[in-house]
Amino acid sequence: MNKAILLIVLPCIVAIASVYGQQYGYGQQYGYGQQLGYGQQMGYGQRNVAQYAAYAANSQQAVKQAKLFNYLLGGLYFLNLFNFTGNRIAAFNSYRDAIDFHCYAFNFHHEAFDFKHDAYNFRHDAFDFHLEVFDFHRDVIDLHLDAFDFHLDAFDFHHDAFGFNRDAVGFQHDAFDFLREAKVSCIVSGCFERVS
Repeated sequence: MNKAILLIVLPCIVAIASVYGQQYGYGQQYGYGQQLGYGQQMGYGQRNVAQYAAYAANSQQAVKQAKLFNYLLGGLYFLNLFNFTGNRIAAFNSYRDAIDFHCYAFNFHHEAFDFKHDAYNFRHDAFDFHLEVFDFHRDVIDLHLDAFDFHLDAFDFHHDAFGFNRDAVGFQHDAFDFLREAKVSCIVSGCFERVS
């Protein structure tokens, strides 16, 4: 707020000082003893000429002082303008630093996201590895099941072979019984023949 007031007031002061120190001249444009003469063209005598010459010299001194005052005000104005610009540059630098900070923060979050992405890929690969291990164990279980089925088939084959052998033994047993009965029959019939 104070800077805005200074930016408005200082140019007005500079303009007023310029008007009263340059346009009216304080003894230059209107002369006060030079253009109008005051003792030379009008003929007021040497004493008046000397007085008005001194007055004109004082006027010129006042003009120099006014110019110096103008330069001083102009310098203050430009210093204030430079300070205003410097503040704006400092604010711009602050905004730039804030933007750089946000860029660094964005890069940090981006790297964190990449890290999480890599971790997710690692977990995905680990899950795939566990699936492959599970598939391997499943294949081993299937192999053991096939071996168990093979042993079951072998057991069934042996069971059938045992049944066949048992039937053969039964057949032999029946044949032995038949032969024994035939032999007994022959012996009995032979005995009857001898008796008769």
